[in-house]
Amino acid sequence: ENVWGGCFNERGWDKLMQLTEAERNHILDLLFKPDEPEGLHLTMGRIPIGSSDYAMDLYSLNDTEDDYEMEHFSIARDQEKLIPYIKAALERQPNLKLWASPWSPPAWMKKAEDGSAWNSLIAGYFDSTPENMAAYAKYFRKFIEAYEAEGIDIYMVSPQNEPTMWTAYASCVWTGEQLRDFIKG
Repeated sequence: ENVWGGCFNERGWDKLMQLTEAERNHILDLLFKPDEPEGLHLTMGRIPIGSSDYAMDLYSLNDTEDDYEMEHFSIARDQEKLIPYIKAALERQPNLKLWASPWSPPAWMKKAEDGSAWNSLIAGYFDSTPENMAAYAKYFRKFIEAYEAEGIDIYMVSPQNEPTMWTAYASCVWTGEQLRDFIKG
C-alpha cells in the first residue's frame, strides 16, 4: 500500500475558506479524492495537538496552569479551524490515516534550562515531573477521545514534533530519556 500524506493546519484551512465553494471543493478533491485523475490521493494526514508553526497564533488545548486532571481541556478552537478541514478530507478519503503530534505541551508544563518556569509555548524544555508526565498522558488521551467524539479516529500519536530543537514558533526540547519514560509510562 502506498502512503502519501500532508498536514492539517489553521492557515491552510483559512486560505481554503477564502476561495469560492467550487474552488475549495476542487482543491480538496485534488488532495484527497482517490479517483481524481490529476489528484495527489493523500492517504495520511498529520494533525497538530495545539498550535503548530501554521497556527493563526499560539495556543494549547489546556492553558489553565496546574490543571493536572485536565478539567479545562478543550478542542473548541479545533472545532472551528481543524476539524472542518479534516472532515472535508475524510468525506473524500474515508480511509485517511491520521496521526497527531504536539509542537509544544501547555506552557505551564515547561521549564527553562536552569529549571525555572518557562511559561511560553515557544522553546523551553519539558518539565518531566511525575505530575506533568501523568497530566500530559491525560492530555493525549483527552485529545484522542475528543476527536473520536467528532467521528475522527487517530491512527497514532508522537509525543513531540522536532523534540531536539528550539524554534521561533511553538516548540519544546525533550531529552531521549524523557521521551523514553513518557512513552513507556
